[in-house]
Order: sequence, then structure tokens, then C-alpha cells
Amino acid sequence: MPFDIKEWNDANREKVRLYSVRYRLRKKGLDLPPETLAEWQAARDAKKAATKERTREARRRWAAANKDRKNARYRERYANDPEFRAKEIARREAIQKAKAPTPEQKAERLRAKRERALKASKAAHAKRHAEAMARAATITPPKSVSKQKPKPATANKNFRKPGRLVALSGWMGW
Repeated sequence: MPFDIKEWNDANREKVRLYSVRYRLRKKGLDLPPETLAEWQAARDAKKAATKERTREARRRWAAANKDRKNARYRERYANDPEFRAKEIARREAIQKAKAPTPEQKAERLRAKRERALKASKAAHAKRHAEAMARAATITPPKSVSKQKPKPATANKNFRKPGRLVALSGWMGW
């Protein structure tokens, strides 16, 4: 179907109005009034943004469709071109170096890690203590238990004091 200018003008009345006003004023050597100029600029910016987004979307679709082919081409070049490989390795090393933490950052992370561990340890201790106190409240001691004196070690008949032996040896460091 051929392009029909009348149909386009009917569909885009606002654009036609802005462009015709601008055209008539420019013909007289004048510029657009500020409100019309702002409106025209906004329409122009919107059109640019829409075009940019359409381009991005087309590139995304192309990249998704041609991902395998693009990766194969990269791998082939990486394998066969030593200069390209050296450049890529240098680029990756630079990225890793930029991401590497400084000694101050390492010290700060270590301090924060210790603080977290201490906080967790205190919380666990408090929890265990609360559980123990709850258990202790439920325990009642038996009533019939009386305190008995422990038996001396000499009550065992198989046990003899070493005194005789010490006396016989004259206490020479035994």
C-alpha cells in the first residue's frame, strides 16, 4: 500500500499543527514562542526516546537469536589470535584488580565479621541461659534425700595407708 499523506496528517494532527506553526514562523524569520517551542521539544524528545528503545529492543532480539554464532566467533578469535588473547587477559586482570578489596576494606570486613560472631555468640548464650532457667524452674528436688557424709577412702578394706612403707624407707623422697 502506498504512503498516503492525507491519512498520515489525519492520524497525527498535533504534529502537523506544531510543524506548520514552526514553518510559518521560521519563514518570517522568527522563532517559536517559548510554550510552543517547549511543546515541540517535548514531542521531539519523546520521539527520540521511542526510537532509542526500539533500537535497543531490536539489538536485544538480534543478540538472543545470534548468541551462539557470536560466541563461536569470539572463541575462534581468542584461540587463533595471540594479540587478542593477550589483550583480553589484560582486560580481565584489570577488572579483577579493580574489584580486589583494599587493606582498609579487608580490615573493616574482618572487624565486622568479628562483631557479628560476637553478637551471635551472645545471643546464643542468652538463649541457652533462658532455656536453662526455664528448666530449673520446673525441676523440684526430691524430699526424702538427706545429706549423708561421704565415706572416707580408708573404709575400703583393700586400701592400706602408705605410712608403713614411708616409715620403712625413712622418707627418702617417696
